[in-house]
Amino acid sequence: MKKILHSAQTLCVLVLLAAINTASAQTFDIENAGDFGNSHSNYPPSNAIDGNTSFSSRWASTFQGGDANLFVDLGSVKRVDNIGVSWGRGNQRSYVFEVRARRGTSGSWTKVFSGVSSGSTTGIENYNVTDIDARQVRIKVFSNSAGSFWADVTEFEVYGTQGPSGSNSGPADSPTGLTIPGLIEAENFSNFSDSDSANRGGAFRNTGVDIERCSDAGCGYNIGWTIRGEWLDYNVSVNANDAYVAKVRVASARSTGAVSFDIDGQQVSNTVPVVNTGGWQNWITQTINLGLISSGNHTLRLNIEGSSVNVNSIEIVRVSSPSAPDNPTDDQQFNLNANAEPWENFNLTRWALDSPAPRSNDSCKSERTWDYSWDDSNPLSSASQPFFFTHTDGGMRFVTRIDGQTTNNACNSGFVRSELREMLRAGNQSIEDTGVTRNNWKLGYQPGNNSNWGGVNGQLDGTLRVNKVTTTGSSSQVGRVVIGQIHAGNDEPLRLYYRKRVGQSKGCIYFAHEIRTQNDVDFFMIGNEACTSGPSNGIELNELFSYSIINEREDIRVVIRRGDRDGPVIAQRTIDMNSLNSGYNRSDEWMYFKAGAYTQNNTGNRSDGDIVTFYRLSVSHD
Repeated sequence: MKKILHSAQTLCVLVLLAAINTASAQTFDIENAGDFGNSHSNYPPSNAIDGNTSFSSRWASTFQGGDANLFVDLGSVKRVDNIGVSWGRGNQRSYVFEVRARRGTSGSWTKVFSGVSSGSTTGIENYNVTDIDARQVRIKVFSNSAGSFWADVTEFEVYGTQGPSGSNSGPADSPTGLTIPGLIEAENFSNFSDSDSANRGGAFRNTGVDIERCSDAGCGYNIGWTIRGEWLDYNVSVNANDAYVAKVRVASARSTGAVSFDIDGQQVSNTVPVVNTGGWQNWITQTINLGLISSGNHTLRLNIEGSSVNVNSIEIVRVSSPSAPDNPTDDQQFNLNANAEPWENFNLTRWALDSPAPRSNDSCKSERTWDYSWDDSNPLSSASQPFFFTHTDGGMRFVTRIDGQTTNNACNSGFVRSELREMLRAGNQSIEDTGVTRNNWKLGYQPGNNSNWGGVNGQLDGTLRVNKVTTTGSSSQVGRVVIGQIHAGNDEPLRLYYRKRVGQSKGCIYFAHEIRTQNDVDFFMIGNEACTSGPSNGIELNELFSYSIINEREDIRVVIRRGDRDGPVIAQRTIDMNSLNSGYNRSDEWMYFKAGAYTQNNTGNRSDGDIVTFYRLSVSHD
């Protein structure tokens, strides 16, 4: 290892450069590169991983007023011990920088190096960083000796060992064939990190993991003598995109134990304490929510968050059970085919779908299936399929989970939805989807030339069942789901709610009218917004009912029927937007209907959510 003392303006920094022994370390494949903005449009992050060290093929970003950041994604967690950087005009100037890394694609970064480049070469300089298990590695550039405001990197490489720490200590016969859903024996790990190199139980495998014989029913061995900070990895194959829970068999003679789970380097569960079960072989099952897991191969990590817990097995179970019937009606009543896709049973050419799945190009915004996509052979991504599908009774089912992605432009904010958005353009992409265009419609009392919109007045009709509502979270949010809307540009002239609290047999229905740029006004129909007692004429879960949301001039009318669309009216109410001074009588406003499940709870358990199934859905406009 060579030490170089280098001066950059008034800053003296020690830079440690290390030549990598290519016989023991490898250059990792980089999946993609990105930055935090401020980069030059002609010199994007992808230039730094294209294998070309010429100055014309560089990443360039300004650090004026702060710093410039370039990061790379390795695709999975690797043991990183060095990085290589080819600096733009690196033989003419030096750069003051740091290196940071993290295990996943979100969360905090750990600083593993700080220093100054040599200023003597345009070739790749190697920097020996603090060894770390990481998926993403980032260069943070503060200044250069030329006094310009630009950071230039022509190439960025990452080196280390293929697996995370402990992987080289794993046995050659690491278990394979572990599938989800399915049962994983705790001793069938592929990689590990243990506090010492001895197997204190002396059983099953010759590794540093402590394994002993087990007396639990059907158990051969269990993991024991656990210490906080240890972990076990399992290479698993997930059969289907879905929500899952882990049913963990645990035992302890103390009250200090706790565990959590990661998937591919990202934490997917809370840290769950393990109670004193009364003995090291007195076993109980602890259920832990894992959230959504995509199909394919993954690394599941069991983290020991608190010492002294024995682990026998981990059973991974699907929890959304999309095929399980719940009081289905005769699908022939609605001429629906239980073996067809929703877009084959329903004409969705005038609808787009927003689901709780993250967008492939923006993990902080929910995925949209556009109106022009329904004719594709596979219009719905695999990530959205658990949230929108045909139920066993032929109905069009909408599923949400609190830990799903929202439609907001920020992570972890707002509410999740699995919901259709009306698109009057019917796939004509030359028509803008937002604004006063032929894609949207106007309330009957809005001024302006009717031809500027796609329709005037409107009616949304739905026949549906609410199959599930949230049961956890704050009392002001639990059990609430929006099943239909009139949406304006930024406000909502109408949101139709179903709400049922825990312990009640029947739910309430009410609607909210949002005064433009102001607050909501609630209008009760069956019960009220609080729904503290189930109304005698309320709607039960899985009970068939219908609604109509109708706009005529300044009026909005809501009608609720029990059963199908020709069933008896059990509630109706009309509001006058003029008398309410609602503020929508403007020529620059625009409307669209929405229908599905829009969860109004973001405080409940991660796996909690709503399920709504539609059997009829139609819209009309003048």
